[in-house]
Amino acid sequence: MDILRKEKEVFEKKIGTLMTDINSLSNTVDDMTAENRQLRRMANVPDNYGMKLETIKLYDKERIEDFKKLIKVL
Repeated sequence: MDILRKEKEVFEKKIGTLMTDINSLSNTVDDMTAENRQLRRMANVPDNYGMKLETIKLYDKERIEDFKKLIKVL
């Protein structure tokens, strides 16, 4: 019985830590969203500009691979 209580306490502590991390990440995302919204206003870019994020991520990955190839050559 004591072993189960200790396991439960450890589990609950881990859940508490993870919830703290999730809340922190959520706040960071909220801050970034607010900053993005403000920068769009400042640059007169509409909210529905519509860039596909997957395309941007793929382009970034390709650039990283290109840089890795260049580093190997050098």
